[in-house]
Amino acid sequence: MRIVKIHLSGEDFSTAIVRIRDWLDKHRCEPTGYRYDQIDETVVMSVDFADHSQAEAFAKRFGGQHRDRRPVTQQPSDAVGVNRGSEGLSA
Repeated sequence: MRIVKIHLSGEDFSTAIVRIRDWLDKHRCEPTGYRYDQIDETVVMSVDFADHSQAEAFAKRFGGQHRDRRPVTQQPSDAVGVNRGSEGLSA
């Protein structure tokens, strides 16, 4: 699994989600999962991809960082937001 983390402005979150969903649809990328947490005015979004090339393309387009695996026990200790399901990415 490849995970891409991107940082979004909390003020522009809904607009960013639409841009992300449009890009994913256009490039026929289907993430295997995602999470987001709000820290102050920033939303940190983690998007999981099964395909390495899709993860790289997504990271390049949205200025994210990617890595190959998510540690099983990793939990953001200072996150204010709540992990959410895929309903937030629907256009």
